[in-house]
Amino acid sequence: MKLIKFLFLLTLCGCAEEVVQLDLHDNVSVAVDLTVKNSQGLDLLDPANEESYKFEDMKLYYYDGNQKTEIYESKLTYPRNLMLFKTESEHQLRVFAGRVAKGTTSASYILEWNETEQDSIVCHYLNTESTLRVEKVWFEGKVVWDIYEDGGTRGFQIIK
Repeated sequence: MKLIKFLFLLTLCGCAEEVVQLDLHDNVSVAVDLTVKNSQGLDLLDPANEESYKFEDMKLYYYDGNQKTEIYESKLTYPRNLMLFKTESEHQLRVFAGRVAKGTTSASYILEWNETEQDSIVCHYLNTESTLRVEKVWFEGKVVWDIYEDGGTRGFQIIK
């Protein structure tokens, strides 16, 4: 958990707006996991599939309502705040959605899959002096996860 706090602190230091300093929170929980499949059930995150999205083409942007800013910090383990990993049965994309303007409870992101395809992610947070936690996630304007209804792991599947 301390590693995640440190990674996000490094990411947030370069922001122009005043953002939440994650190292000041005792509890930080901002990872969102996506599973992506096509209508036939093919794992579109599996690098072995020719039709899959290429991780090296993916980019994450923070969107403040006026401007989108690419998230990239070369010194981080996951410089784009994206991590591809394999579970027992499928590949997942973890989005570290930790860029939140100070004093706010939501943030918008644009996930660029490649040069021609992108989707929006909006996160609602519990943002207190001691806690920064994603509590609700919208994908392309539709609620896909809610801590009070879905609980558990913050993740969802999308069909492309």
